[in-house]
Amino acid sequence: MYVVGLNSGTSADSIDAVLCQFHPQCNHFFDTNTSENDSLVVHSLSYPIPSSLHSSLLSLRSSHAKTHSLHEIASIQKSLSELFCRAVKALLQEWHEKRIDDFHDTQGKPSLEDTFRDVRAIGLHGQTIWHAPENQLTWQLCDPELLAKPLGIDVIWDFRRADVALGGQGAPLTVIQDIWMYGDEKLRSKYLKQCVSNKNAKESTDQTLSNIFLFSQNIGGISNMTSFHNATLLMCYDQGPGNCLMDLLAQMHFDGKNMDIDGGIASTGTVNDKLLARLLSMEYFRKSPPKTTGIELFGRKLVEQYVEICQKDEIPLQDLMRTFCELTVRCIGDSYLDVLKKHGNHSMQTQIRVVLQGGGAHNAFLVQRLDAYLRDNSSFEWKIEISSVVDSKEAILFALLAYLNIQGVCGNVPEVTGASRRCILGSIA
Repeated sequence: MYVVGLNSGTSADSIDAVLCQFHPQCNHFFDTNTSENDSLVVHSLSYPIPSSLHSSLLSLRSSHAKTHSLHEIASIQKSLSELFCRAVKALLQEWHEKRIDDFHDTQGKPSLEDTFRDVRAIGLHGQTIWHAPENQLTWQLCDPELLAKPLGIDVIWDFRRADVALGGQGAPLTVIQDIWMYGDEKLRSKYLKQCVSNKNAKESTDQTLSNIFLFSQNIGGISNMTSFHNATLLMCYDQGPGNCLMDLLAQMHFDGKNMDIDGGIASTGTVNDKLLARLLSMEYFRKSPPKTTGIELFGRKLVEQYVEICQKDEIPLQDLMRTFCELTVRCIGDSYLDVLKKHGNHSMQTQIRVVLQGGGAHNAFLVQRLDAYLRDNSSFEWKIEISSVVDSKEAILFALLAYLNIQGVCGNVPEVTGASRRCILGSIA
């Protein structure tokens, strides 16, 4: 079954589009140590969001969003949805050309219409412009009908509201994907039993003498992680800001740069301990999981507040960038150290693997600082690696959630989101 996944992420600067092929009797998803991803992801592309629409989306999500009229919001939604549609067309056009090249029998070559008909569904997340699950509010901007009707393909969307309606956070959704990627057979059977083949299932290895930790870490606008001990799920939650504060500061005060590429700005600054302590004292960091956050908390308003402090106290903005970078490092690193404090066993040989996804994985300075922080604050050996799906994991996630919806499999994990029960995620247009 072919399913398209679409995601624009917190940065809202491009659309990640993937075409995945799912097999009904698959007993695992993929792992960054294998070539499974090669058979799952058939084709992918990054489709740019024009600067004018990018600016409109950032403005809509800022603290000044209340100045937008309903007409403006509807117009932005229409423009974004049409862009999602064009991204799918570009993805399938490229895949079609690739298929044609692979066909040796000229009479059996599929037409472009055949290629579109072969796609069962599109998993569309939309652009989050407001997420306040404590008030049962979450809003992902998109009009699925503007894809479904022109393309003639079912669109499965609105993946968060069912979990939120059941008292959950509606996030992180990546946990179900991480279970399929990294969980053992028992864990996958528990959450994905309709999609797991018992006939050919791999037996779980005896790990009673093992002490293996795996952290699947996404560093997008927000940082979130899923942790496993011996392939058993421990926890999954939003740790705090990923790239969002650094991106906003770069856009607002460093000649309109979209981001701090490779940490080039942060690396020239110095951590301001006073500002870092103030940031780390925020209430969110004292909350226990399940919890989720977004640019409603870690957004433009917070950046403006700290820029004002820096200007008043004559603190270079390079130091603020460095401090924001260190905040991300601390959010991520401290969450790992908390897991090891609760579940680690120093009397056993411990293997720790960190798999990075998202735009932050490309920030060499950030990754270097994370590695140094973990080694300086623990006696364990750490292996940090970049995922084979570093830029497309979330797009793959929405293809997966669409596939689970079609199969009638629940996509949320209440132990992580806080929902009262499991449920199927997504609506069909």
